[in-house]
Amino acid sequence: DRAEVLYKAIEKVIPDLRSRIEVELIGSPLTHERYLRRPQGTYGPAWRAGENMFPGPGLAGIPGLMCCGDSCFPGIGVPAVAASGLTAANSLVPVEKHLALLREMKDKDLMPDQCMV
Repeated sequence: DRAEVLYKAIEKVIPDLRSRIEVELIGSPLTHERYLRRPQGTYGPAWRAGENMFPGPGLAGIPGLMCCGDSCFPGIGVPAVAASGLTAANSLVPVEKHLALLREMKDKDLMPDQCMV
């Protein structure tokens, strides 16, 4: 079982972990294909190095449509996907307007104190 290593590590902190599990879905290319609708469970773009530009927010080919996610620059992983969303958002609205909105939200106590604006 591929998840055994993870279970053993977590059980050091939560010994009765397995008895608490109600639903277990082990991530694999097959589960990615089924639940994420990814062909053969793939991640990221299907580009061969040196043949195409890595897709970015403005490369959708449809005016006004921005692309973001793991299939766009800068690629797979939570930080990269978040960065692609920021790039798309900043392509639509200047950073100064983003900051002004964040300051307004903070002034109205709509943001946690930990947020740096």
